[in-house]
Amino acid sequence: WRYDFARSEFDLRLRSTTDLAALTVLVAPQLAEGIRELEVGQNPRVDVRYLLSAETGSLPQLEGEVDLKALQARGVEFEQIKFDFQSQGPVLTVPEILVVMSQGRLTGSGVIHLESSDFAYVFDSTLDPTTLLPLMTPNIREVVEPAWFEDAPHITASVIGDFIDPDNFAYDAVVRAQRCSYRGVGLDGAYGDLKLRRSELDVQQLRLER
Repeated sequence: WRYDFARSEFDLRLRSTTDLAALTVLVAPQLAEGIRELEVGQNPRVDVRYLLSAETGSLPQLEGEVDLKALQARGVEFEQIKFDFQSQGPVLTVPEILVVMSQGRLTGSGVIHLESSDFAYVFDSTLDPTTLLPLMTPNIREVVEPAWFEDAPHITASVIGDFIDPDNFAYDAVVRAQRCSYRGVGLDGAYGDLKLRRSELDVQQLRLER
């Protein structure tokens, strides 16, 4: 750590393998709330830097990397969740995230405004989305819950929205699935480009195989 009392600047660094719950005081309240919901099988690796300098301006900057293994979130089991984060003022950015489950993985990035609750993220996933239902917001769960996949689909998507107005939730997604069903209708394959705006779903280039 380094303090410059004359300039009111500091540079604090922390590397830890302690219980993640002990580190929630270092992050934004919304992020801390999410961390408390995790059940971690082994202590995570955390690398954090908290900086205030001429380069950061009047707002300190928090950045770091978290690597968690063998954990559960609302009963959903993960082999690994690893992500980088940066926070300055109300804006929290996740430049890179990796999620690994027993079958499939997800990579992506995102940003959330902690005061307005606006968010945006992109991802590339080979996870089965039905295994993630307990973690989904109601409007997403309503779309995903009727689906079944023999093998996890390949989904790429960009998503925007906020946590206050569900109508602001929007996405562009490309879905490629093999044997699956939706609302009980069985398919040998399903392929489509999806666009959701203000609760209206537009499906382009749809192909269903039976």
